[in-house]
Amino acid sequence: TQQNYVQGLAWSLVILEHGRPPAALVTKIRSHLRDFQGQDGAWGYNAATPADDLQSTAHAIEALSLTGGRDVQARLQALRGAGWLVREQAANGGWEYTPGSESSLIDAESMLALYLSHVGAPAGALEPGATSDIGQTAQALSAPAAPTGTTLASPSK
Repeated sequence: TQQNYVQGLAWSLVILEHGRPPAALVTKIRSHLRDFQGQDGAWGYNAATPADDLQSTAHAIEALSLTGGRDVQARLQALRGAGWLVREQAANGGWEYTPGSESSLIDAESMLALYLSHVGAPAGALEPGATSDIGQTAQALSAPAAPTGTTLASPSK
């Protein structure tokens, strides 16, 4: 068995949130997912492989964003994870899954996680540099800047 398999915890939380599970079960799964977040904001793959992992981090952010509701702690953890994703973004706007290699799946999951977490980056912060370190054609990403004084807003259920 895999202790704290982040992707499994994340999607279990999403599925349970849309059913009628015992509240204690949802709380336990959310707690396990939260406890596995690293100091830098990222999540690892599982307890045996705790190194920062792009895909696991994206899935955890997505799950916390989709299920956090009015839970400020869940929203803050999703935003910390999103901050890590932004810091890991390559110059061409994508994300290196392995050194020198980019995955369109990881790029899409990272962008979805950023969107769901409501990251408001300054104008131009997500635009790639003129050249790509991994040989991909650069297409600029853009995100609307967060208005000054913006506070965390939780989606209504």
